[in-house]
Amino acid sequence: MATARLLFFPWLRQGFAARLAQPDTGAPGLPASVNLKVSLAVTGSAATDPGVDVRVRGPADVIGIDPRQVLRTEPPDGSTDFEALDLAAIEFDNPDLPWLFTPAAADAQGRLRPWIALVVVRVQDGVRLRPAGSEPLPVLEIGAPARVAEELPDLAQSWAWAHAQLSWTGDAPPSPTALEQLVATRPELSVARLLSPRRLEAHTEYLACVVPTFEVGRRAGLNLPPPASATLAPAWPNAEDPSRIALPVYHHWQFRTGAREDFETIVDRLVPRDLSELVGRRPLDIGRPGFAYAVTPGRDGLIALEGALQPVGMARMALADAAGPGWQAALQALLNTGLGADDDDPLVGPPVYGRWLAGRGQVGSTLPPTWLDEINLDPRERVAAGLGTRVVQAQQDELVAQAWAQAGEMAAVNQRLRQLQLAGAVGTRLLQRHVRPFTQGAAGQDDMLWRLAAPARAQLRLPDPQNPAPGATASMRALIARTNASDATLSAPLRRLTRPRGALARRSARVARKLDVAAPPVVATGRLFQVFFTASVIFRPVPEARGCVTVDDVSRRAPAPNPSLLYAGMTDAAVAGAPRRPGFVVAPEPPALLVATPATVVTRGAPAPARLIPIFPPGEGPPPIDPDPDPPPPVEPPAPPPVPVDSADAARFRAAARRHLALVNPAPAPTPALTLLALEPLLVAQRPSVQAQLDPAPMLAQRWRAAVQRAEPAPAPAAAALPGGALGLIPRYTLPASEALARLSQDWLLPGLQQVPADTVALLEPNRRFIEAFMLGLNVEMTRELVWRDFPLAHETGTYFERFWRSARATVPGDIVPLAGWGTARLGEQAPREVTGAPMPPPLVLLLRSVLLRRYPGTAVYAVRGVAQGAQRRPPEGAGEERLPLFRGALEPDIAFFGFDIPVAEAIGHPGWYFVLQQQPTEPRFGVDAPPATGAGSHLRLDLNPDGSPRPAATPWAVHAGQAARALLQLPVRVLIHASELLPV
Repeated sequence: MATARLLFFPWLRQGFAARLAQPDTGAPGLPASVNLKVSLAVTGSAATDPGVDVRVRGPADVIGIDPRQVLRTEPPDGSTDFEALDLAAIEFDNPDLPWLFTPAAADAQGRLRPWIALVVVRVQDGVRLRPAGSEPLPVLEIGAPARVAEELPDLAQSWAWAHAQLSWTGDAPPSPTALEQLVATRPELSVARLLSPRRLEAHTEYLACVVPTFEVGRRAGLNLPPPASATLAPAWPNAEDPSRIALPVYHHWQFRTGAREDFETIVDRLVPRDLSELVGRRPLDIGRPGFAYAVTPGRDGLIALEGALQPVGMARMALADAAGPGWQAALQALLNTGLGADDDDPLVGPPVYGRWLAGRGQVGSTLPPTWLDEINLDPRERVAAGLGTRVVQAQQDELVAQAWAQAGEMAAVNQRLRQLQLAGAVGTRLLQRHVRPFTQGAAGQDDMLWRLAAPARAQLRLPDPQNPAPGATASMRALIARTNASDATLSAPLRRLTRPRGALARRSARVARKLDVAAPPVVATGRLFQVFFTASVIFRPVPEARGCVTVDDVSRRAPAPNPSLLYAGMTDAAVAGAPRRPGFVVAPEPPALLVATPATVVTRGAPAPARLIPIFPPGEGPPPIDPDPDPPPPVEPPAPPPVPVDSADAARFRAAARRHLALVNPAPAPTPALTLLALEPLLVAQRPSVQAQLDPAPMLAQRWRAAVQRAEPAPAPAAAALPGGALGLIPRYTLPASEALARLSQDWLLPGLQQVPADTVALLEPNRRFIEAFMLGLNVEMTRELVWRDFPLAHETGTYFERFWRSARATVPGDIVPLAGWGTARLGEQAPREVTGAPMPPPLVLLLRSVLLRRYPGTAVYAVRGVAQGAQRRPPEGAGEERLPLFRGALEPDIAFFGFDIPVAEAIGHPGWYFVLQQQPTEPRFGVDAPPATGAGSHLRLDLNPDGSPRPAATPWAVHAGQAARALLQLPVRVLIHASELLPV
């Protein structure tokens, strides 16, 4: 397995800046702006391009740094206990940012001055950071009585305090090509860092600022005109007044130092201690409980009240030993009296926590006792449950606001649900009144049912009798189109015209009364489909007309029986099927003759008058009728006409026409014949489907599911009906309940907290009985509060708080199982269980009281399994089996605790587990190992050792910034403590 290494580079450049050739000699006369020659070369061409000069941006062009470039500051802003032996630092995302605008290249020794520097000045009179006015940036002003030379470093050595860092897993440093590719493709592995060479004093307030190092950059940040000669002159000291300076600030933060002691020194002071006699209990007086009870003589009525944390294996005091055996019986009688009181005349008594969850009206009525009895009949658990109630009461407004925030648009959703429920109720009533009666198939009922469903015929999906696929459906309109009926039969105008009590029915009734005949039944009047029950009735479509039409108009617009064949229909098949032509002859065309004929004039005279011509002669009547006529002689049926046959010319013409049309206008492929559905059986068969489709409940439920989507996936498939009542939810709170309890008093978490000595490391365990009782009271009171505030709860047995501790892992379950699943188990058994169903062992809690985590907040705390070597044990070499904390927490002023899912017997056994305190390796620190010598000055210098001692002349302790970073790097420390050292033998 490869080991990660940190590589430090004195500078790093990319882009145009990497092509600068003028070395940085440190002389102030170097130009502040340079040009690069850019030319174009075409591959395969001998032509040369003279190129153009491109100006490279310099420090005079910068008036700010993107805050997103800042990855980390050391120490963090607002720190109050920074180690005085360390150096302040700032890290940037771009690994070339400190040299990006320096218009020069590195010299032969790898030195390159950055265009920015990190200065750390002591907060004192004469030092002021004022906000931007006419300048684009805040301004750091240093003047008397502060001394500029003491507060600011020597810019001649600014190259030593800026470097680039690369995380590398190889054994040898990467080549320049590999480095360039790594920086471009893995930017997370590289950073740029500025160090401040300021020697920090203990218990002192400091201000850290990123400022320009060149005068042209200083003037640009102050919105001043550029100097007459744009050179790389340093930004300080001020040539006009060395005792004063004003610097633009790109980034700043403030911190305070603590004592001059490092990680190793603090850890060395840690002492394992047995806290079993110091913490975990506080006295509780139950001798005067507020109800009629006299303490048994010889007992003081004091019982030990435990907290959320307690020493490992601490014994629990029996309740009878404090107040006598009758104390719980007296409390039980009081609680049950209040529970059994008449609702009309209730008795206000002590609360019974969780009685609705348990579904019981009495406490102490079952053997063996359950969690309900233990919580309500033991004063220690009642105190814990009451603390949960107090937490909700103290933060009720905030907690309810968070619940409504989780509810989101629940009010609007419930309003929409009520509208749909109203629509469903009205629709169901209309369905029962107007649709359900059409169930017997009596005369006209199917017809009336389809008339009723006609407006939705395009949306109603009915079973398709002609499609064998399972579940195949077709619209009502499509099914009508497959019959001999027309869709217009169900159109709105015709339905209005033929409705049972419409205009046509009324006129029919009036005519019947005038003719003194019986009127047809009303139901029969509306049978639109009656005429279509005969399958032979086929209606021919006619062109539509505007306005009213007569029967004659329809007849005139009907297609002719033998319409002329248009070109589109003149296909090879049409020619082949045309009638035979026996007399068809192809004759030569006669010559055209012009014949003059005389004009003929036709005159029309007056019309002759009409005359009646008698049928019989005058005086004669019709001939007499023979009463017994003779039968007529038989008549032979005429012979059938001969079948016409094409003449020779007709046959040749037909063949030629077929060949021609087969190329230019062939007949389309034949389509299968349409089988018309019988209309009357269709109406009968589709009756249940039509009635089901007209039921509004499924459609409203479908619309509900499409309009409302829950943020959480539904645990079961969505129901086919609307919800019966308003929607509700169970709000969830991620706030660790232990932190809310600590705000009431830290002593509830760890009684006797003030008795823990400084620099202590010890082992504790959670008190599950206290935690479960507290969580029950917390959740029960939250239910009461939400019900009081009319919050739309899904039910009143929800679990809103599941976590007592702040989880250190994303996959850690809650500290209690949901309240609805507590059942009849005992108190202390409501923690999540293993996959096998066995109860999880209580976690082991590492307690640490020290300034270590306050000064080094990034300290990694974890456990690692030991390695057995015979009867001895040792820590693993390299990576071993590690266990991260389940939860963590902190108490004022300097106590931290970490919970591990390691049983006590396993932790202290052989080889057992080691607890590790490790300085964060991914957050390197830089500093010195000892306080500076007298006269070392306020800043590190390369001609003096880091501790301030003198060096031989011309022998700096670092040649370039990479060497300086390596020399000042503080290696991370790793301390291991075996669990057996933290428990009493």
